[in-house]
Amino acid sequence: MVAVLLWLFDRIAVLIRLAGANYGQFRAILQAKLTLDNRRHSAALRTRDRKPRNTFAISLGVYAFIGLFVAFLLPLADSPLTGLTVVNSFVMVMVGMSLVADFTGVLIDTTDLSILGPRPVSGRTVLAARLAHICSYLGLLALALSAATLVVGTTCYHLLFVPVYLGSVVCTVVLVVFLVNVFYLVALRFTNTERFKDLIVYFQIAMSLLVIGGYHIMLRLMDFEALGEIDLVGRWWTYLCPPCWFAAPVELLAGDRSPVVWLLAGQSLLIPLIALIVVVRYLAPGFSRSLIGLGGEVTGREGPSAARGASLRDFFGAWLTRTREQRAGFDLVWNLASRDRQFKLRAYPQVFFLFFFPIIVLLVSERGPGQVIAGLGQSKAYLLLLYLASWMLATVVMLAEYSNQFEAAWVYYALPLHRPGELMLGAIKALACRFTVPVFVLLAIVLSLAAGPEILVDVALALCMTGVITLAVALIACRNLPFSTAISALQSGSRIGRSLVLLVIPAAAGAFHYLLTFVPYAVPVAVIAAAVLYRALARMYARLGWNRFGLNLVRGF
Repeated sequence: MVAVLLWLFDRIAVLIRLAGANYGQFRAILQAKLTLDNRRHSAALRTRDRKPRNTFAISLGVYAFIGLFVAFLLPLADSPLTGLTVVNSFVMVMVGMSLVADFTGVLIDTTDLSILGPRPVSGRTVLAARLAHICSYLGLLALALSAATLVVGTTCYHLLFVPVYLGSVVCTVVLVVFLVNVFYLVALRFTNTERFKDLIVYFQIAMSLLVIGGYHIMLRLMDFEALGEIDLVGRWWTYLCPPCWFAAPVELLAGDRSPVVWLLAGQSLLIPLIALIVVVRYLAPGFSRSLIGLGGEVTGREGPSAARGASLRDFFGAWLTRTREQRAGFDLVWNLASRDRQFKLRAYPQVFFLFFFPIIVLLVSERGPGQVIAGLGQSKAYLLLLYLASWMLATVVMLAEYSNQFEAAWVYYALPLHRPGELMLGAIKALACRFTVPVFVLLAIVLSLAAGPEILVDVALALCMTGVITLAVALIACRNLPFSTAISALQSGSRIGRSLVLLVIPAAAGAFHYLLTFVPYAVPVAVIAAAVLYRALARMYARLGWNRFGLNLVRGF
């Protein structure tokens, strides 16, 4: 793959030299970047095998399989403009998400500046290699997503569909790189280093939710039969919609020579070209200067938001913890949960999914949103939401074991800590305060308004059962202290048993709660019983010693 990409760049070496770059240096830098990408193991494809694998080629195969489901929309559309607008929208979203999620490190990387800066390598050469690196990755990804579209489009339209559509894919990649560069440049202009990195994490979380929500909602709301009746020619908003631009050349190929289609086709060529010139000549130098400030890390957090976070931590910590060990675990996990960006990237989508799930149910229900809300009290469907919140806390507790900086866990051995279970109990309480209590308060308000205040007793029982579920999962499956295990262990095959525990216990608790609703006064009595059971499990968990946690921690190193 690397050799093929370098061969393609050799064919346009003249253009690279005309841009002011030293092609020999450009080729060496690009070859190094592409080789490192090929050796880097993707999180989704990581295994115990230590031998280098072509994981990028495997990823392309996965993306090609995903593209199959969109390509077959082309025969359903009345015109290439309509069908390819849908396909191009999908490709642009996937390419943009991949650029933000996977290649943010490349866009904001300052390592090459420190290595190449003292050497006789011009800034234009470094910039050209960086842009070529990004465009190579995104171009191959877009090509994989469009592989099925190339086959289906050639069958439906014309043999010339292949070169025309490939040209539109190239323009799509250029436009996506331009838009993301603008987004990052504006963010760097108006935020500091730490806020910028937080903003990237939140953007990645939003993209993950967009995929989850879009998959469940769009497939149920889209009327595929109506796709053949849609005519986009002449709609004013098509001039502002890039996927329509890139579909217009194929519309011309199909025989539509109207001025509107010619104008859209002209936009598909001119706007990416202008965007490329703006990126290279105007945005890129300012972007490189802005990256210099990203080399350092801010060790402290200042401002009103940090002060409010500390006051909440102190309030809940004093109220919920009984020993110094519990308070230490509470403060540690509270702080790390708000500062560890990789943990937030893994945990926050679990929280936000709870808010997407009711929307999905309301939109896809044949009875309509009004009838679904009116029937909550009789159907007991709200119990599913409550126990999804329980599942969320147990999941977050298990995710809190992992960290990129797991080597720092040696500090646990330096502490006068005789019962690590006390520290873990404080950590669980911190995660409950940050993730579960706000969710339950919001659910209690919304459900009481929708189904009446009598539903609050079920909320109380679900909250107590959440504590029981979390401690039961922790007793069975959690054998590592907070942030003490490498993230690579998260994808190991031995985690299958823990995943089953994580699914079975909340499901069994929810089913038991549902059966109790048919017995008079059983739910209020169960609230007291669940509170007592939680207290007993908490005491049992707090007494766990190093024979439970220490050996696994040593293997982590």
